[in-house]
Amino acid sequence: IFDAFHPVKGQLRFRIRIGEEKADKKLWWQAIIHNNPMSLEELSKLMRGVSKEEIQHVKEKFIKGSSYTVSSALTKAMGAVARMYSSASPVSTPERFDAILKYAWLDRLEKKAFLVTPEQMERIRISKKAGPFIVRLTPRETKLRKPVWRDQPINLNLPLDPAGFNFSKVKAEEILLPEVMLSKNKWRVIINAAPCETYASLLVPEFTTNQYLSKSDVAGFVEYLSGTYAYVFYHSLWAAASMNSKHFQIYYSKPYLFNFISNPSHSIQEKMGDIWFGRGFGYPSNLLTLSGNNREMLVEGLWRVIDYLQTRNMPFNLQGIGRQIVVIPVAQEISPLSPNQYWGASEHSGVPSIMEKE
Repeated sequence: IFDAFHPVKGQLRFRIRIGEEKADKKLWWQAIIHNNPMSLEELSKLMRGVSKEEIQHVKEKFIKGSSYTVSSALTKAMGAVARMYSSASPVSTPERFDAILKYAWLDRLEKKAFLVTPEQMERIRISKKAGPFIVRLTPRETKLRKPVWRDQPINLNLPLDPAGFNFSKVKAEEILLPEVMLSKNKWRVIINAAPCETYASLLVPEFTTNQYLSKSDVAGFVEYLSGTYAYVFYHSLWAAASMNSKHFQIYYSKPYLFNFISNPSHSIQEKMGDIWFGRGFGYPSNLLTLSGNNREMLVEGLWRVIDYLQTRNMPFNLQGIGRQIVVIPVAQEISPLSPNQYWGASEHSGVPSIMEKE
């Protein structure tokens, strides 16, 4: 007798007789035996993509009973999050920060804070290798909203529409980390209500503004990268941003792009001060890379690039991890696979999200 723990299905109990596994697999692997909830082959497919953290979270819930809650533990942890960037205490580590975020994410999943059904959440676990890239399904088959600015002349500094949805209108249960200090400004991490992968979240400022970056935002982006092992993405308008409300996207799966640029033969590098600037080649997107250990210089270099693009209304994607940052100018945001889908930072990094299963 053994139990499997799944974030959507919960606790699943299975039985198999000792020695049964020596028989033909059709009799014990592919068939449903002993009134099990599914075949072991189906269980194997179901558990693909489920992380250790998700399994442990569900396991703890069932072991401790249905009254088990993590809210008190999260409450104690939140104070540490607010201090982590200015404190040298043991809590100010990427491991600790990411663990708190992931635990909060699983808690919101359990409490059904996401705007997707369990069946839709199962779609995000379906992926397929395509050369060096990973193609995955989005939770929904259609996009909920079409950007109102799509057919207008490009204006990256398009004013925020206060009457439309923006991230000042999120609910309390959608907030994962309520206060993260970045570049002396308050930010918060919230759920991505229709995530494309486990732990996918959004970083948004305390005071909502349009999807247009200031130098302070760039400094906050670089500072956030120093305190996490996540990959952080940004889309300008006309470069796959679906909302004109300032936000960065947070992912934990490693995209192919960062393996690509780690190969010295894939870029031409030039050092300016303490920063390395590079131009990638041999990749399906135009790549400008920046790296360096001097955070102030990295902010300054990145800001000059972004300011150049924004003031000239040149749409772009931005992505980074640690001290490695990639800027991708975007000429066309519509997916080459579907006229109803946008091609953003995730796609340019080698993880295309596809709405249509076919």
